[in-house]
Amino acid sequence: MEPTFNDEKSLFNFVVRDGNGVKGLVDLGVTKVPKRYVQPPKERIEKTNNNNNNPTLPPPIDLSKLDGPDREEAAEEIFRAAESVGFFQVVNHGVPLELLESLKKAAFRFFEQEAEKKAVFLKGVSPSPHVKYGTSFVPEKEVALEEVSLEYLKTSINMVKKILEVLITKLGIMSNGRYKSAEHRVRTTSKESRVSVPIFTIPKPNQKIGPLAQAVDRDGSPRYREVLFQHYMANFFGNAHDGKNSLQFAHIH
Repeated sequence: MEPTFNDEKSLFNFVVRDGNGVKGLVDLGVTKVPKRYVQPPKERIEKTNNNNNNPTLPPPIDLSKLDGPDREEAAEEIFRAAESVGFFQVVNHGVPLELLESLKKAAFRFFEQEAEKKAVFLKGVSPSPHVKYGTSFVPEKEVALEEVSLEYLKTSINMVKKILEVLITKLGIMSNGRYKSAEHRVRTTSKESRVSVPIFTIPKPNQKIGPLAQAVDRDGSPRYREVLFQHYMANFFGNAHDGKNSLQFAHIH
């Protein structure tokens, strides 16, 4: 018999507070996606969408050009992508493909563990300062993922620095709204699971963030006020996530 949840609270507790995740619902044998996780029709991604209003993704950008005579060409490609769609793919980035595959496999092994083992690393009880809230399950698995993750960070940080240096010379607050940020949306499939491994570049909590002086000089006036990064994060996590509305509290109308 398919399991049921009496109300939204019991569903939330099972998925979030108990650390089972949506995967836990699948493991229980749920065959129908709970209403809580079903996007309204207007928000769904169509299987085929040739709407001309949707910007075309730019071709992958060769980051190795940033170290040679074609630097300006690569920089211009990054500018255009950041302004138009807020998303771009890169190649020749310096991160070994073998490392990327190891990281992906380690992440999959993580989330294939049983819920009881995940709960050991829930936020607030995790013995690891690096892995929290259902992202690691048992010590030996934690060590395996932590090692490959740290190696990935060491090799990928140069790639991140290169891209940020390019963007900062010419993201929404810092560019005064010039560069766009894409909403993370992925269509699920019943045939295979997926994994994302993001890298976050963040300042210290007590540092101010706001439009770069160069961006304000270009536009004539700031579109966002300066705020402490910790206040931005408090607003981000203190409100329901709705697209990019987290920037609105700093927007100057």
